[in-house]
Amino acid sequence: MTEIREGMNVLSADGERLGRIIRIEGDSLLIEKGFFFHKDYACSVNNVREVRGDEVILSLSKIQLETAIGGATEQATDETRPSTGVRQDVR
Repeated sequence: MTEIREGMNVLSADGERLGRIIRIEGDSLLIEKGFFFHKDYACSVNNVREVRGDEVILSLSKIQLETAIGGATEQATDETRPSTGVRQDVR
């Protein structure tokens, strides 16, 4: 199998673009999607079906990945982060 590395784009088995690999730890891949509203996916390299150029194609659909244990995790939004007591206005 071609080497999997950080920065590669990841597609689900059904062709959905999931994001890019931001971390590889052992046999686990952390995939990040989104610029402002992050959604991270974690999966095993055992779920890689194919590597084509700079793309990794998984053997799981997006729905299978999201429902798998340790699948999708939403990043905390400003509303759910603990308050620091300091108001920050964004305009």
